[in-house]
Amino acid sequence: LVAGRAAPRIRVRESAQITLAGAAATRVLPTAGAGGAALTLWALRRAGLGARSAAHTLLVFLVLLYAVFLASIALAGAALALGMTGSHGPLALSALPAAVAIAGIALALALGRRSRTSARRATERLMTEPEPRQPSRLTRATRLLGEAVSDAIRLVRRGEPGLAGAVVYWLLDAAVLWSMLHAFGAPPAVPVVVLAYFVGQVANTLPLPGTVSGGIAGVLLAFGVPAGLALPAVLAYRTIAVWLPTPVAIAALPSLRSTIACWRREDDLR
Repeated sequence: LVAGRAAPRIRVRESAQITLAGAAATRVLPTAGAGGAALTLWALRRAGLGARSAAHTLLVFLVLLYAVFLASIALAGAALALGMTGSHGPLALSALPAAVAIAGIALALALGRRSRTSARRATERLMTEPEPRQPSRLTRATRLLGEAVSDAIRLVRRGEPGLAGAVVYWLLDAAVLWSMLHAFGAPPAVPVVVLAYFVGQVANTLPLPGTVSGGIAGVLLAFGVPAGLALPAVLAYRTIAVWLPTPVAIAALPSLRSTIACWRREDDLR
């Protein structure tokens, strides 16, 4: 949905190739998905987008995807902090992630609102100043993120059906964790599973092996899940959700290279 609007070359087949190849790159460089993001940006450039347009397209996609991420932490954390689920655990472990997620959403919305104001002011300066001042690199980056947020909000307001993919992506992956907890014993309340899953994923920002598994298991243990249930369930989840699809992801790399080579030949014939 997002890339296809910016580059007509990227249809369903090409989107699948980029997504799967990005998953393979993320396994190689597991630092908050940096490997997958870099590969996606490279593919968008090869599809004919300029540097700024490719970055904007990638940011719109990430804003939509991680809006679900932050909203899930906020809802699950708030429900646990307010005692709405009957589950007991450290108040800080539920309230603090919820507060941070809410602050992140508020900041993104503020940047989106500010970008619209900045765009109007930039237009006015172009009309009144012969040589307007060039903004700093930080200002340009902030403006680009704000524009991505505004574009994402427009897509949400239009009710694009493809946006359901952002919800389904996280829902199905978290469902694997819930299924493993169910397979090894009695799973805790759904908000506990949701909070453990998403807070554990934050540990992916650390370039260390086992951080996600440790983060998820740590939250489950803090909410009273027995170690004999939490540890095998998390390890089974990681095996199924992360490593089982890896051969398919790696197999997409040659296919993506062929697609990009085809794009290059088309460009040469023009």
